[in-house]
Amino acid sequence: DIMKLAHQFLQNFCAGNLQNQALLHKHVNLFLNPGILEAVTMQHIFTNNYQLCCEINERVVQHFVHCIETHGRNVQYLKFLQIVVKAENKFIKKCQDIIMAELVNA
Repeated sequence: DIMKLAHQFLQNFCAGNLQNQALLHKHVNLFLNPGILEAVTMQHIFTNNYQLCCEINERVVQHFVHCIETHGRNVQYLKFLQIVVKAENKFIKKCQDIIMAELVNA
């Protein structure tokens, strides 16, 4: 219950706030665990933040593709990948390329 509340706090902390998203982005590795709470928190960190989506690294994408591979096609894992390919109504080709490469490798 405490972890659930902590994640809800972090999700609300960065919802619609670019500066808070950037603060949490510095610690993104803490959320690379194969859990649904972590996936939803990651969604909130990247949602509609073009700058952060452009800076996404392969390790983050690999993590979510691996989660899909090992835990099934959970909607939260897929939603994260969907979020990082389009932000602020702009498609992000770099993210699309990284995701496609990882899916092909998987």
